[in-house]
Amino acid sequence: MRDKMSNQIMQRKSTMNLSIIEGGLYSGMVGFCQYFITPYAIFLGMPNFMVGLLRSISSLVSALGFYFSIWLMQFEKTRKEMISKYVSYQAYIIIFFLLIPFVPLDRSWMFIFLYSLFLFLGSVVSPMWTSLMKDVVVKKERGTYFGRRNKLAGLFEVASSLIAGAVLNYFTGNIYVGFITIFVVAFLFRLASSRLLLKHWDPNGKIFHKGKKKGMKFEFFLVNDKYLNNLILLGGGMLFATNIAGPFFAVFMLKNLNFSYLDFTLATVASTIATLISQPYWGRLIDKYGTRPVLFSTSVLIPLVPLFWIPATNLMYVIIIQLYAGVVWAGFDLAVFNMLLKISPKNKTSLYSASYNGAISILTFLGMFLGSILILILDSIDAQILNSIQILFLISGILRFLVAAVVIPRITAQMQVNSLNFFLKTITVYPIKGVLSEVEQGTVFAEQIVISTSKLIFDPLGSFKRIRKGFQASIKLISAKR
Repeated sequence: MRDKMSNQIMQRKSTMNLSIIEGGLYSGMVGFCQYFITPYAIFLGMPNFMVGLLRSISSLVSALGFYFSIWLMQFEKTRKEMISKYVSYQAYIIIFFLLIPFVPLDRSWMFIFLYSLFLFLGSVVSPMWTSLMKDVVVKKERGTYFGRRNKLAGLFEVASSLIAGAVLNYFTGNIYVGFITIFVVAFLFRLASSRLLLKHWDPNGKIFHKGKKKGMKFEFFLVNDKYLNNLILLGGGMLFATNIAGPFFAVFMLKNLNFSYLDFTLATVASTIATLISQPYWGRLIDKYGTRPVLFSTSVLIPLVPLFWIPATNLMYVIIIQLYAGVVWAGFDLAVFNMLLKISPKNKTSLYSASYNGAISILTFLGMFLGSILILILDSIDAQILNSIQILFLISGILRFLVAAVVIPRITAQMQVNSLNFFLKTITVYPIKGVLSEVEQGTVFAEQIVISTSKLIFDPLGSFKRIRKGFQASIKLISAKR
């Protein structure tokens, strides 16, 4: 019995480490591919309205992926096999993106179809991945672990997107070659991710018992849980309001502000950098005070983001907005994820995850579709003060405030922490403590670097042996079988 428990602990730790590496590979794909979907659409000559449709229709199809995930489980042996297979399919679609310029049909609709299929496959694996990781990571460690995982994954995302932006900037004279380069790298990252997922430990083994396969129904349409419904209203409502303007931030930077690809990348990764730095901060607050206070604070701060965009005129100002947006959205997303795990009954995590993600994806689609219709109307109107995209920013901000005002009281009704007091500390005391903690960790890290450098100088042979040993351990971890 003791040996079995010890083995499970080792498998759990191994999978948690593997998941961090896999998260880095996934983030590399995001940085090299998904960051530049809108720029690629603009390169293909898609007008603003079609860019809006690209994001809205793909979001709707993505929602179907969450629902189909539950049905598809009955045909798979284990969760990790299902996840790995559909992730590999997703990787190969990236290569098809590069063939669009040579298709004799309408490029816009072909790109919409392929990108929708790409997101659909990503949605299929999401509920299963959430279910698997809930079984792997113990409850008391989730806030800290996922905060740390997201931070390290964000580092890869920032690095890859900066490199991709530099590549596109270098190939300005032949931009298609630049897109070939970054999309091929994204394909390799995603393919490696699918292989690594097969190495994960699946605690519950089979997805379904044999007796449950027959007569499989879409029971997730019937989930009726007031806590889940409130979470959907908050997360989905906020994403509906956000995505009215969401597809057009990139268009605003590239067309209205005339940013270069490198400027666009710097502005985009600023949000990721802020998320990267603030994830552990939010994770610690969630572990200490719970998810509801963090949901309250971030929901109050998020509506300001699009309003700050309205007067934007230069790169530095946009970067500051993106840093702010990255911080508040990081806390909101992490709190929603932890709340979803908390309210999900045992053995129904994938069901709740599919229901939540499917519902918010539909609301995201509705927001993007409404934004596309509004941009088509506003582009035909000669506004005197604000252009069409800036008007969308204003509408988005107002709607976010309305969502927060209506839904947050339902979420925080049972909150034991004083909401206003916690909010004030969230934007003053806690960030200062977080900065001091980061400085302290940075000092310790610098000290370790100095010590390591001195050892390398005075004991090069011993240092080489330690480096080789660490490298071999990493290789063993990646190649270890379940």
